[in-house]
Amino acid sequence: MSGPQVVSVGAVQVGFTWLADRFSHWIAVREGAGWRRLLESGEGEGEAPWPPSPALQELHVETRGDHCVVALLVGRAGPAHWSLSLELTELDVGASSLSYDLACRVGAAPGWLGSTYRLAQGVRAERAGEGLQLAWAGGCAELEFPHSQRQAHDGALVIERVDDPRRWPATVRWGFTLRAHRPNP
Repeated sequence: MSGPQVVSVGAVQVGFTWLADRFSHWIAVREGAGWRRLLESGEGEGEAPWPPSPALQELHVETRGDHCVVALLVGRAGPAHWSLSLELTELDVGASSLSYDLACRVGAAPGWLGSTYRLAQGVRAERAGEGLQLAWAGGCAELEFPHSQRQAHDGALVIERVDDPRRWPATVRWGFTLRAHRPNP
């Protein structure tokens, strides 16, 4: 891949960039005629067994109908095998969602297992019920965290698994859903 691969549906966009040995990605929402980045994945390096975000080396993007795009990624670091499914869906005119579902297959209890994001400049994370709201001058997007716990601090958003399975080896999952609305002109 020579440059970033960008996928967008309605008011949500995700871009993938190859960094050394894995993909990084960023998430943006529609703002006027352009896009505003909200989150950028924090990546690790080399064979670190528990990187700050999943080590993803293969990317496949497919369109499903007029209002849905799916990005599927897999990879490996140390003893972990990762898979990520991102589904971008236009819910109705001006409203879109991004569903992020990650799984990691590991042989024994891991040290750290989750995803780390940097908040883009001018974006702040605020509690909103059970989830978070990402807010910036002129807009906001809602985040929900089914089967995941999250922390937002010092310009970062950390998402990790809630529970460990009873036995290892096991597959552990976490994720989030982002909902965005195009601002009215």
